[in-house]
Amino acid sequence: MYPQPAQPVPLPSPEQVPAPGQVKTVAVMIWLTFAFALIVFTFNMVGVALAGISPGYAFGYSLPWTLPATLLAVTAVPLVRGHSWARTMARVVLIIQIVVQSLALLGGTGFLWALFLLPMAITALIQLHHPMSKWFFAVHNPAANLKYLQQYTAVYYPQQQYPAQQYPHQQ
Repeated sequence: MYPQPAQPVPLPSPEQVPAPGQVKTVAVMIWLTFAFALIVFTFNMVGVALAGISPGYAFGYSLPWTLPATLLAVTAVPLVRGHSWARTMARVVLIIQIVVQSLALLGGTGFLWALFLLPMAITALIQLHHPMSKWFFAVHNPAANLKYLQQYTAVYYPQQQYPAQQYPHQQ
């Protein structure tokens, strides 16, 4: 008389789920950003000897590119493995990088560097918010799996809220 409830779809184990293309794209962009920041740092430190500038000034000038890129490089491998902390850290650092590069573009300092790094940071942030990326991290995060299972169970297998004895018997 009542329709049969839908059978739950078993979730794949995290080991069976490879990283989707969006997450791999973010990891590649992170490694490119890190390599680019090392190039900027190297040019600034080599320019110290050629231009007669103090090394502390050159280091401070390259810090807005080097520090976020180094923090991003820390997250590149755990990001592909599905660690949710790496996704959160990458999001925060990418937002900081977008702000710093936007200020560099508006201020006129480091125009060429910011012109390359800003689109990469925006694209990486968009890829982290892609539905496939969100699903990938949900499968790898046990707390998110538990929440997903609870929501799935509540929708497709609602619990009886009232005991059967409270309903009047129909004759």
